[in-house]
Amino acid sequence: MDRTLTAERSWSNSKFVCALADSDRHLGHVIKDEKWHAYDATHLNEASQGFKYLGAFVAAAAGRRAVESSVEGVVPKKESWARAGGFAN
Repeated sequence: MDRTLTAERSWSNSKFVCALADSDRHLGHVIKDEKWHAYDATHLNEASQGFKYLGAFVAAAAGRRAVESSVEGVVPKKESWARAGGFAN
């Protein structure tokens, strides 16, 4: 398994699963079957029954980019949110 750093977030990559996380939580993942299926773990799907599905991709890198784009506005850490004017617990 390798780890690829993306700012304060990092990817953990294996042969069939790539998972994006920051120090507080899981943000999204890409899972391989015939294609790479990307999910945003910070938003619910339309039925509010699971993670938001972002689509199927031929390459893992494309799926990872879709996850990164979908969670781009998600504040990665409580400390970052507090610096941006939010309230930290």
